[in-house]
Amino acid sequence: MAGWGRGRPGSSEHAPWGKVLGDSGQWPRLRALEGHQILRQPVCPRQGLGRRAGGIRFHGRWIGEADSSLHDLRSPGLGRVARVAEEPDAEGYSLKRFVRGRLPESDSERQATLDAVLAPYRDFRDEPIRTAVILAAHGRGLTEHPSEEDRADLFLFGELFAFAALAAREFFTYSYCNRDQLRLVIQAFTDPGGGAFMALRRRDGAQRTMVTGDRYSVQTPAHVSYSGRRIKPDCALLEALLMSRDLEEWPGLYRGIALFNQANTDAPDMSTDTELVLSYATMEQILGIASRADQKRFPEKFAQAWRPSREVSRSNWRSSPSDRPWKKDSLRACWALDLKICRGNLAHGHRESAVPSQWTVHEHLLFTSFTIPLLVKQALSDVGLYGMTDRDQRDINVLEPLLNLPDIFAAASSEEDQADFPDEDFAWRQVVRQEDEHRLLRLIDDLLGEEPVQP
Repeated sequence: MAGWGRGRPGSSEHAPWGKVLGDSGQWPRLRALEGHQILRQPVCPRQGLGRRAGGIRFHGRWIGEADSSLHDLRSPGLGRVARVAEEPDAEGYSLKRFVRGRLPESDSERQATLDAVLAPYRDFRDEPIRTAVILAAHGRGLTEHPSEEDRADLFLFGELFAFAALAAREFFTYSYCNRDQLRLVIQAFTDPGGGAFMALRRRDGAQRTMVTGDRYSVQTPAHVSYSGRRIKPDCALLEALLMSRDLEEWPGLYRGIALFNQANTDAPDMSTDTELVLSYATMEQILGIASRADQKRFPEKFAQAWRPSREVSRSNWRSSPSDRPWKKDSLRACWALDLKICRGNLAHGHRESAVPSQWTVHEHLLFTSFTIPLLVKQALSDVGLYGMTDRDQRDINVLEPLLNLPDIFAAASSEEDQADFPDEDFAWRQVVRQEDEHRLLRLIDDLLGEEPVQP
Protein backbone atom coordinates (compact mmCIF):
# COMPACT_ATOMS: atom_id res chain seq x y z
CA MET A 1 0.00 0.00 0.00
CA ALA A 2 1.09 3.55 -0.50
CA GLY A 3 1.08 4.09 3.24
CA TRP A 4 -0.10 7.64 3.84
CA GLY A 5 -2.05 8.11 7.06
CA ARG A 6 -2.25 9.65 10.45
CA GLY A 7 -3.07 8.24 13.83
CA ARG A 8 -1.69 6.79 17.01
CA PRO A 9 0.92 4.15 17.75
CA GLY A 10 -0.84 0.87 17.56
CA SER A 11 -3.13 2.08 14.78
CA SER A 12 -2.55 1.61 11.07
CA GLU A 13 -1.84 5.28 10.60
CA HIS A 14 0.68 7.65 11.95
CA ALA A 15 2.10 10.78 10.34
CA PRO A 16 1.03 14.40 10.58
CA TRP A 17 -1.27 16.00 8.02
CA GLY A 18 -2.50 12.66 6.79
CA LYS A 19 0.76 11.60 5.22
CA VAL A 20 3.30 9.05 6.22
CA LEU A 21 6.77 8.74 4.95
CA GLY A 22 8.16 5.58 3.78
CA ASP A 23 5.43 3.23 3.43
CA SER A 24 4.94 -0.26 3.28
CA GLY A 25 6.17 -2.98 1.17
CA GLN A 26 9.60 -2.01 0.27
CA TRP A 27 11.24 -2.83 3.47
CA PRO A 28 8.65 -5.04 5.01
CA ARG A 29 10.37 -5.92 8.16
CA LEU A 30 10.53 -4.08 11.34
CA ARG A 31 13.90 -3.95 12.84
CA ALA A 32 15.72 -1.11 14.25
CA LEU A 33 18.59 -0.30 16.44
CA GLU A 34 17.99 0.78 19.95
CA GLY A 35 16.16 3.99 19.67
CA HIS A 36 17.38 4.31 16.18
CA GLN A 37 15.55 5.12 13.01
CA ILE A 38 16.54 4.86 9.48
CA LEU A 39 15.71 7.15 6.62
CA ARG A 40 15.67 4.62 3.93
CA GLN A 41 15.67 4.99 0.17
CA PRO A 42 14.02 1.71 -0.17
CA VAL A 43 12.19 -0.24 -2.42
CA CYS A 44 8.79 0.07 -3.58
CA PRO A 45 6.20 0.99 -1.03
CA ARG A 46 2.84 -0.60 -0.83
CA GLN A 47 3.63 -3.85 0.73
CA GLY A 48 2.51 -3.79 4.14
CA LEU A 49 3.34 -3.84 7.68
CA GLY A 50 6.30 -5.58 9.15
CA ARG A 51 7.35 -6.41 12.64
CA ARG A 52 10.68 -7.37 13.99
CA ALA A 53 10.56 -9.55 17.12
CA GLY A 54 8.66 -7.23 19.39
CA GLY A 55 7.68 -4.24 17.27
CA ILE A 56 5.41 -3.63 14.30
CA ARG A 57 5.61 -0.95 11.65
CA PHE A 58 4.44 0.05 8.25
CA HIS A 59 7.36 0.88 6.08
CA GLY A 60 7.40 4.52 6.64
CA ARG A 61 5.03 4.08 9.51
CA TRP A 62 5.47 2.94 13.03
CA ILE A 63 3.20 0.58 14.93
CA GLY A 64 3.86 -1.06 18.27
CA GLU A 65 6.90 -1.05 20.48
CA ALA A 66 10.25 -2.82 20.72
CA ASP A 67 13.54 -2.56 22.53
CA SER A 68 15.29 -0.56 19.80
CA SER A 69 14.65 1.35 16.63
CA LEU A 70 16.40 2.77 13.57
CA HIS A 71 15.72 5.52 10.96
CA ASP A 72 17.22 4.86 7.58
CA LEU A 73 17.15 6.64 4.22
CA ARG A 74 18.37 4.55 1.39
CA SER A 75 18.05 3.64 -2.23
CA PRO A 76 19.63 0.27 -2.65
CA GLY A 77 20.72 -0.67 -6.09
CA LEU A 78 23.47 -2.55 -7.87
CA GLY A 79 25.23 -3.26 -4.63
CA ARG A 80 25.39 0.40 -3.72
CA VAL A 81 22.87 2.97 -2.60
CA ALA A 82 22.23 6.29 -4.27
CA ARG A 83 24.20 8.45 -1.88
CA VAL A 84 23.44 11.88 -0.53
CA ALA A 85 26.21 14.11 -1.82
CA GLU A 86 26.20 16.28 1.30
CA GLU A 87 25.38 15.51 4.92
CA PRO A 88 22.72 18.15 5.66
CA ASP A 89 22.44 19.30 9.25
CA ALA A 90 19.10 20.99 9.88
CA GLU A 91 16.64 21.55 12.71
CA GLY A 92 18.24 19.08 15.06
CA TYR A 93 18.87 16.33 12.48
CA SER A 94 21.82 15.17 10.45
CA LEU A 95 22.41 12.39 7.93
CA LYS A 96 24.98 9.70 8.60
CA ARG A 97 26.33 7.36 5.96
CA PHE A 98 26.09 3.63 6.61
CA VAL A 99 28.71 1.38 5.00
CA ARG A 100 28.52 -2.28 5.86
CA GLY A 101 31.25 -3.26 8.28
CA ARG A 102 32.69 0.29 8.49
CA LEU A 103 30.31 3.21 9.13
CA PRO A 104 28.87 5.01 10.99
CA GLU A 105 29.85 3.29 14.25
CA SER A 106 33.40 3.12 15.61
CA ASP A 107 32.21 0.54 18.11
CA SER A 108 32.41 -2.86 16.38
CA GLU A 109 29.51 -4.37 18.34
CA ARG A 110 27.10 -1.55 17.49
CA GLN A 111 28.25 -1.61 13.86
CA ALA A 112 27.60 -5.35 13.78
CA THR A 113 24.06 -4.68 15.05
CA LEU A 114 23.45 -2.22 12.22
CA ASP A 115 24.87 -4.67 9.70
CA ALA A 116 22.58 -7.43 10.98
CA VAL A 117 19.45 -5.26 10.93
CA LEU A 118 20.03 -4.29 7.29
CA ALA A 119 21.26 -7.69 6.09
CA PRO A 120 17.89 -8.92 4.71
CA TYR A 121 17.69 -6.04 2.23
CA ARG A 122 19.31 -7.36 -0.93
CA ASP A 123 20.74 -5.90 -4.11
CA PHE A 124 20.29 -7.31 -7.61
CA ARG A 125 23.05 -9.85 -6.93
CA ASP A 126 21.09 -11.07 -3.90
CA GLU A 127 23.73 -9.75 -1.53
CA PRO A 128 23.07 -7.47 1.48
CA ILE A 129 23.09 -3.86 0.34
CA ARG A 130 26.36 -2.18 1.25
CA THR A 131 25.30 1.41 1.92
CA ALA A 132 22.43 3.44 3.31
CA VAL A 133 21.85 6.80 4.98
CA ILE A 134 20.83 7.09 8.62
CA LEU A 135 18.87 10.02 10.00
CA ALA A 136 20.31 10.97 13.38
CA ALA A 137 18.63 13.21 15.95
CA HIS A 138 21.02 15.54 17.78
CA GLY A 139 21.55 14.63 21.40
CA ARG A 140 20.36 11.05 20.92
CA GLY A 141 22.25 7.88 20.22
CA LEU A 142 21.81 6.26 16.83
CA THR A 143 19.92 3.39 18.41
CA GLU A 144 18.03 5.30 21.06
CA HIS A 145 14.32 4.44 21.15
CA PRO A 146 12.18 7.36 19.83
CA SER A 147 9.03 8.69 21.47
CA GLU A 148 5.75 9.04 19.59
CA GLU A 149 6.43 12.76 19.14
CA ASP A 150 9.94 12.05 17.90
CA ARG A 151 8.61 9.59 15.34
CA ALA A 152 6.12 12.14 14.02
CA ASP A 153 8.93 14.70 13.67
CA LEU A 154 11.13 12.18 11.88
CA PHE A 155 8.39 11.31 9.42
CA LEU A 156 7.79 14.99 8.70
CA PHE A 157 11.50 15.70 8.25
CA GLY A 158 11.82 12.76 5.88
CA GLU A 159 8.92 13.99 3.74
CA LEU A 160 10.44 17.46 3.46
CA PHE A 161 13.89 16.03 2.77
CA ALA A 162 12.50 13.93 -0.08
CA PHE A 163 10.82 17.00 -1.58
CA ALA A 164 14.04 19.03 -1.31
CA ALA A 165 15.91 16.29 -3.17
CA LEU A 166 13.24 16.03 -5.88
CA ALA A 167 13.30 19.82 -6.25
CA ALA A 168 17.02 19.70 -7.09
CA ARG A 169 16.60 17.32 -10.04
CA GLU A 170 17.80 18.32 -13.49
CA PHE A 171 15.70 16.62 -16.13
CA PHE A 172 17.31 14.91 -19.12
CA THR A 173 20.57 14.56 -17.20
CA TYR A 174 22.09 11.98 -14.89
CA SER A 175 21.11 14.19 -11.93
CA TYR A 176 17.83 12.37 -11.35
CA CYS A 177 16.14 10.60 -8.47
CA ASN A 178 12.63 9.53 -7.55
CA ARG A 179 10.66 9.55 -4.35
CA ASP A 180 11.07 5.82 -3.69
CA GLN A 181 14.81 6.37 -3.33
CA LEU A 182 14.04 8.69 -0.42
CA ARG A 183 11.80 6.70 1.87
CA LEU A 184 11.86 7.01 5.63
CA VAL A 185 11.53 3.77 7.55
CA ILE A 186 11.55 3.47 11.31
CA GLN A 187 12.41 -0.05 12.40
CA ALA A 188 12.10 -1.52 15.87
CA PHE A 189 13.82 -4.73 16.92
CA THR A 190 14.81 -6.84 19.85
CA ASP A 191 16.94 -9.45 18.08
CA PRO A 192 18.92 -7.93 15.15
CA GLY A 193 19.10 -11.29 13.39
CA GLY A 194 15.60 -12.56 14.09
CA GLY A 195 12.78 -13.19 11.65
CA ALA A 196 9.97 -10.89 10.60
CA PHE A 197 6.32 -10.87 11.57
CA MET A 198 4.27 -9.50 8.67
CA ALA A 199 0.76 -8.10 8.83
CA LEU A 200 -0.36 -7.44 5.25
CA ARG A 201 -3.29 -5.16 4.64
CA ARG A 202 -6.60 -6.46 3.27
CA ARG A 203 -9.99 -4.83 2.70
CA ASP A 204 -11.46 -7.11 5.36
CA GLY A 205 -8.64 -6.75 7.87
CA ALA A 206 -5.07 -8.04 7.73
CA GLN A 207 -3.22 -11.23 6.96
CA ARG A 208 -0.45 -12.10 9.41
CA THR A 209 2.47 -14.39 8.82
CA MET A 210 5.89 -15.09 10.34
CA VAL A 211 9.07 -15.46 8.26
CA THR A 212 12.17 -16.88 9.92
CA GLY A 213 15.47 -15.01 9.79
CA ASP A 214 17.11 -17.50 7.45
CA ARG A 215 14.26 -17.12 4.93
CA TYR A 216 13.49 -13.43 5.12
CA SER A 217 14.79 -11.10 2.40
CA VAL A 218 13.64 -7.98 0.57
CA GLN A 219 14.81 -7.41 -2.99
CA THR A 220 15.65 -3.99 -4.33
CA PRO A 221 13.14 -3.05 -7.06
CA ALA A 222 14.42 -1.97 -10.45
CA HIS A 223 13.04 1.58 -10.31
CA VAL A 224 15.30 2.52 -7.38
CA SER A 225 18.40 0.67 -8.58
CA TYR A 226 20.65 3.58 -9.48
CA SER A 227 24.16 2.37 -8.91
CA GLY A 228 25.72 4.68 -6.37
CA ARG A 229 24.35 7.87 -7.90
CA ARG A 230 24.67 10.87 -5.61
CA ILE A 231 21.58 12.75 -4.55
CA LYS A 232 21.99 16.48 -3.92
CA PRO A 233 19.07 17.95 -1.95
CA ASP A 234 18.31 21.67 -2.08
CA CYS A 235 19.43 22.45 1.48
CA ALA A 236 18.26 26.08 1.37
CA LEU A 237 14.78 24.88 0.42
CA LEU A 238 14.83 22.27 3.18
CA GLU A 239 15.74 24.91 5.76
CA ALA A 240 12.95 27.19 4.52
CA LEU A 241 10.39 24.38 4.70
CA LEU A 242 11.41 23.55 8.25
CA MET A 243 11.01 27.21 9.22
CA SER A 244 7.57 27.45 7.56
CA ARG A 245 5.77 25.16 9.98
CA ASP A 246 4.34 28.06 11.99
CA LEU A 247 2.82 29.73 8.95
CA GLU A 248 -0.93 29.86 8.45
CA GLU A 249 -0.33 28.36 4.99
CA TRP A 250 1.60 25.38 6.36
CA PRO A 251 -1.20 22.74 6.33
CA GLY A 252 -1.94 23.26 2.63
CA LEU A 253 1.74 23.55 1.78
CA TYR A 254 2.55 20.30 3.54
CA ARG A 255 -0.39 18.44 2.03
CA GLY A 256 0.77 19.58 -1.40
CA ILE A 257 4.33 18.41 -0.74
CA ALA A 258 3.16 14.97 0.40
CA LEU A 259 0.91 14.62 -2.66
CA PHE A 260 3.77 15.66 -4.94
CA ASN A 261 6.02 13.03 -3.38
CA GLN A 262 3.36 10.38 -3.96
CA ALA A 263 3.14 11.39 -7.61
CA ASN A 264 6.91 11.06 -8.16
CA THR A 265 7.75 7.49 -7.16
CA ASP A 266 8.29 6.13 -10.69
CA ALA A 267 6.86 2.90 -9.29
CA PRO A 268 5.62 0.59 -12.06
CA ASP A 269 2.38 -0.09 -10.19
CA MET A 270 1.46 3.61 -10.00
CA SER A 271 -0.53 4.61 -13.08
CA THR A 272 0.23 7.85 -14.91
CA ASP A 273 -3.46 8.80 -14.59
CA THR A 274 -3.18 8.63 -10.79
CA GLU A 275 0.08 10.58 -10.86
CA LEU A 276 -1.57 13.34 -12.87
CA VAL A 277 -4.54 13.58 -10.49
CA LEU A 278 -2.14 13.78 -7.53
CA SER A 279 0.00 16.41 -9.28
CA TYR A 280 -3.01 18.60 -10.01
CA ALA A 281 -4.17 18.27 -6.39
CA THR A 282 -0.68 19.36 -5.34
CA MET A 283 -0.95 22.55 -7.39
CA GLU A 284 -4.38 23.31 -5.93
CA GLN A 285 -2.98 23.04 -2.40
CA ILE A 286 0.07 25.21 -3.10
CA LEU A 287 -1.94 27.84 -4.97
CA GLY A 288 -4.48 27.95 -2.13
CA ILE A 289 -7.40 26.84 -4.27
CA ALA A 290 -10.27 25.90 -1.98
CA SER A 291 -13.52 27.16 -3.53
CA ARG A 292 -15.33 26.49 -6.79
CA ALA A 293 -14.57 30.04 -7.88
CA ASP A 294 -10.86 29.43 -7.29
CA GLN A 295 -11.04 26.14 -9.20
CA LYS A 296 -12.50 27.93 -12.22
CA ARG A 297 -9.66 30.43 -12.05
CA PHE A 298 -6.93 27.80 -11.79
CA PRO A 299 -5.19 28.82 -15.07
CA GLU A 300 -5.16 32.49 -14.08
CA LYS A 301 -3.93 31.78 -10.55
CA PHE A 302 -1.08 29.68 -11.88
CA ALA A 303 -0.14 32.31 -14.47
CA GLN A 304 -0.08 35.00 -11.76
CA ALA A 305 2.04 32.89 -9.40
CA TRP A 306 4.54 32.04 -12.16
CA ARG A 307 6.57 35.19 -12.84
CA PRO A 308 9.00 34.98 -15.77
CA SER A 309 11.10 38.00 -16.67
CA ARG A 310 9.78 37.69 -20.23
CA GLU A 311 7.14 35.66 -22.09
CA VAL A 312 6.94 33.95 -25.46
CA SER A 313 4.95 36.35 -27.62
CA ARG A 314 1.71 35.01 -29.02
CA SER A 315 2.95 35.48 -32.59
CA ASN A 316 5.66 32.89 -31.86
CA TRP A 317 3.42 30.24 -30.30
CA ARG A 318 3.54 26.86 -31.93
CA SER A 319 0.50 25.57 -33.79
CA SER A 320 -2.04 23.87 -31.59
CA PRO A 321 -1.69 20.07 -31.91
CA SER A 322 -5.47 19.68 -31.49
CA ASP A 323 -8.45 21.32 -33.13
CA ARG A 324 -8.94 23.55 -30.10
CA PRO A 325 -7.53 27.07 -30.40
CA TRP A 326 -5.39 28.66 -27.70
CA LYS A 327 -7.81 30.31 -25.25
CA LYS A 328 -5.60 32.22 -22.83
CA ASP A 329 -3.36 35.26 -23.02
CA SER A 330 -0.14 33.47 -22.02
CA LEU A 331 1.30 30.12 -22.98
CA ARG A 332 1.62 29.09 -19.32
CA ALA A 333 -2.07 29.87 -18.72
CA CYS A 334 -2.96 27.77 -21.78
CA TRP A 335 -0.97 24.89 -20.32
CA ALA A 336 -2.65 25.24 -16.91
CA LEU A 337 -6.07 25.17 -18.57
CA ASP A 338 -5.13 22.08 -20.57
CA LEU A 339 -3.83 20.41 -17.38
CA LYS A 340 -7.13 21.17 -15.62
CA ILE A 341 -9.16 19.66 -18.47
CA CYS A 342 -6.91 16.61 -18.78
CA ARG A 343 -7.00 15.95 -15.04
CA GLY A 344 -10.81 16.21 -14.94
CA ASN A 345 -11.06 13.85 -17.85
CA LEU A 346 -8.86 11.19 -16.25
CA ALA A 347 -10.26 11.63 -12.74
CA HIS A 348 -13.73 10.75 -14.04
CA GLY A 349 -12.51 7.58 -15.70
CA HIS A 350 -12.45 8.79 -19.29
CA ARG A 351 -9.75 7.88 -21.77
CA GLU A 352 -6.96 10.33 -22.43
CA SER A 353 -8.15 10.62 -26.03
CA ALA A 354 -11.74 11.47 -25.02
CA VAL A 355 -10.96 15.20 -24.98
CA PRO A 356 -8.32 16.50 -27.41
CA SER A 357 -5.37 17.90 -25.48
CA GLN A 358 -2.56 20.27 -26.37
CA TRP A 359 -0.12 18.25 -24.23
CA THR A 360 0.02 14.52 -23.51
CA VAL A 361 -0.28 13.01 -20.02
CA HIS A 362 3.46 12.29 -19.95
CA GLU A 363 4.22 15.88 -20.94
CA HIS A 364 1.89 17.18 -18.24
CA LEU A 365 3.62 14.98 -15.66
CA LEU A 366 7.04 16.29 -16.64
CA PHE A 367 5.88 19.90 -16.50
CA THR A 368 4.16 19.48 -13.13
CA SER A 369 7.30 17.85 -11.71
CA PHE A 370 9.27 20.83 -13.02
CA THR A 371 6.90 23.61 -11.91
CA ILE A 372 5.65 22.48 -8.48
CA PRO A 373 8.96 22.84 -6.58
CA LEU A 374 9.33 26.33 -8.05
CA LEU A 375 5.80 27.26 -6.94
CA VAL A 376 6.72 26.17 -3.41
CA LYS A 377 9.93 28.22 -3.55
CA GLN A 378 8.00 31.25 -4.77
CA ALA A 379 5.46 30.86 -1.95
CA LEU A 380 8.27 30.66 0.62
CA SER A 381 10.01 33.63 -1.00
CA ASP A 382 6.82 35.71 -0.72
CA VAL A 383 6.88 35.27 3.08
CA GLY A 384 10.62 35.95 3.37
CA LEU A 385 11.79 32.42 4.15
CA TYR A 386 13.58 31.64 0.88
CA GLY A 387 15.66 33.65 -1.56
CA MET A 388 15.06 32.84 -5.21
CA THR A 389 18.36 31.92 -6.90
CA ASP A 390 19.61 32.60 -10.43
CA ARG A 391 18.87 28.99 -11.30
CA ASP A 392 15.31 29.35 -9.97
CA GLN A 393 14.73 32.40 -12.15
CA ARG A 394 16.29 30.64 -15.12
CA ASP A 395 13.89 27.72 -14.67
CA ILE A 396 10.94 30.09 -14.36
CA ASN A 397 11.99 31.79 -17.60
CA VAL A 398 12.37 28.55 -19.59
CA LEU A 399 8.87 27.19 -18.90
CA GLU A 400 7.15 28.98 -21.77
CA PRO A 401 9.90 28.15 -24.32
CA LEU A 402 9.64 24.52 -23.17
CA LEU A 403 5.86 24.60 -23.50
CA ASN A 404 6.39 25.92 -27.00
CA LEU A 405 8.39 22.87 -28.09
CA PRO A 406 6.42 20.52 -30.38
CA ASP A 407 7.96 17.51 -28.58
CA ILE A 408 9.69 18.00 -25.23
CA PHE A 409 11.07 14.45 -25.30
CA ALA A 410 12.73 14.86 -28.69
CA ALA A 411 16.47 14.92 -29.23
CA ALA A 412 17.87 18.24 -30.39
CA SER A 413 18.62 18.28 -34.09
CA SER A 414 22.30 18.10 -35.02
CA GLU A 415 21.94 21.29 -37.09
CA GLU A 416 20.63 23.29 -34.14
CA ASP A 417 22.73 21.66 -31.45
CA GLN A 418 26.05 23.15 -30.53
CA ALA A 419 29.31 21.43 -31.30
CA ASP A 420 30.24 21.07 -27.64
CA PHE A 421 27.30 18.73 -27.01
CA PRO A 422 26.46 15.33 -28.45
CA ASP A 423 23.85 14.98 -31.17
CA GLU A 424 21.67 12.87 -28.91
CA ASP A 425 21.23 15.83 -26.54
CA PHE A 426 17.59 16.68 -25.80
CA ALA A 427 15.66 19.71 -26.97
CA TRP A 428 14.82 20.41 -23.31
CA ARG A 429 18.50 20.83 -22.45
CA GLN A 430 19.02 23.00 -25.50
CA VAL A 431 16.31 25.43 -24.31
CA VAL A 432 17.91 25.58 -20.87
CA ARG A 433 21.33 26.28 -22.38
CA GLN A 434 19.92 29.04 -24.54
CA GLU A 435 18.44 30.70 -21.46
CA ASP A 436 21.79 30.38 -19.66
CA GLU A 437 23.50 32.04 -22.62
CA HIS A 438 20.92 34.82 -22.73
CA ARG A 439 21.36 35.51 -19.02
CA LEU A 440 25.14 35.55 -19.43
CA LEU A 441 24.90 38.04 -22.32
CA ARG A 442 22.51 40.15 -20.26
CA LEU A 443 25.02 40.20 -17.40
CA ILE A 444 27.83 41.20 -19.77
CA ASP A 445 25.65 43.95 -21.25
CA ASP A 446 24.84 45.24 -17.76
CA LEU A 447 28.54 45.33 -16.88
CA LEU A 448 29.37 47.16 -20.11
CA GLY A 449 26.38 49.49 -19.81
CA GLU A 450 24.95 48.46 -23.17
CA GLU A 451 21.39 47.76 -24.20
CA PRO A 452 20.57 44.04 -23.89
CA VAL A 453 20.10 42.03 -27.05
CA GLN A 454 16.65 40.46 -27.25
CA PRO A 455 16.61 36.74 -28.10
